[in-house]
Amino acid sequence: CGVKQVCLIKDGDVLRLAPEPAEVVGEVKTGVMAIDGKKIIPVNSGVLRQRRRMIEDGSVVATVVLDKNGTVLGQAQFSAVGLMEQDSPEFAQMDEAIKAAMEKMPPEARLDDKTVVDTVKSCVRKVVMESCGRRPMVDVHLVRV
Repeated sequence: CGVKQVCLIKDGDVLRLAPEPAEVVGEVKTGVMAIDGKKIIPVNSGVLRQRRRMIEDGSVVATVVLDKNGTVLGQAQFSAVGLMEQDSPEFAQMDEAIKAAMEKMPPEARLDDKTVVDTVKSCVRKVVMESCGRRPMVDVHLVRV
């Protein structure tokens, strides 16, 4: 059939055709990309996955202040834009759930930021699931004084 050379390439391979012989000389990044503001990012990026989740289930930001022993000081502050009103009774329920969970924790666990953040996230998600039927993204700002 007259084909002198066959090259097997995959997505992203850079093939040099001349001068002969043809060969793979490099590789470039490939994939489905999206324009995000002034950046081009992969469609399957974590940023876009988080946005899709926020669109579906909302987002809650919780700020919790603890003393040096890990005791909750005052009331936790919440923001749930697009999910519930600022005067929503669920915020008081979240605060109560967080305080109850923290009291049940061993003292050494209250000093571990990851454990505390995971506990706060769990309390917030539980209240939102019970009241709204959604599982929001939860971001926790933990302040120790």
